[in-house]
Amino acid sequence: MGRMKKGDLVYVPQAVMLLKYNDSGTVSRYVELESPATLLVTNWSLTKDSYEVVYRGTNWHVRANDTYPVSD
Repeated sequence: MGRMKKGDLVYVPQAVMLLKYNDSGTVSRYVELESPATLLVTNWSLTKDSYEVVYRGTNWHVRANDTYPVSD
């Protein structure tokens, strides 16, 4: 799968962890999805190999390997 870009939608399965990082790069908050979700990609983080996505109105990071493209 190719890398997703800003504006793409990704499918994220149930039980995947979404993360927030503080300024020093460590995890400051996390949430485990209770149900699958389709999320909007807002950025790509090469250093964390993750996408920044919008979940419930705020930005979170999700590991790229835990996402699937949403086809048209």
